[in-house]
Amino acid sequence: MKIRIAKISDLNNIMTMYTSCVKGMIKNGIDQWDASYPNSQTITEDIKYRTYYIAEINSQIIGGINIDRNQDPTYLDISWQDKSNAFLVVHRLAVQEDFWSQ
Repeated sequence: MKIRIAKISDLNNIMTMYTSCVKGMIKNGIDQWDASYPNSQTITEDIKYRTYYIAEINSQIIGGINIDRNQDPTYLDISWQDKSNAFLVVHRLAVQEDFWSQ
């Protein structure tokens, strides 16, 4: 497996991977994502800011993740033990649905 920063040329394959993930989530009764999210506009922004990484096997994208410092506003209400404000946040972590059945 290879992990690397995504390029804009990866976008179509990333979105295909997300389509697979959403399909698997819906099949398992998980309604966190749907056909409108994650979307190509969001992933394009992640790629533009160089915060989106992909996992590949044999040049096929099987997973993706955005890692940055952007917190969901609901996180601000949590009394974190670590007050250093040196954090990274995981967004849009996904692994292709059929990868697990291989």
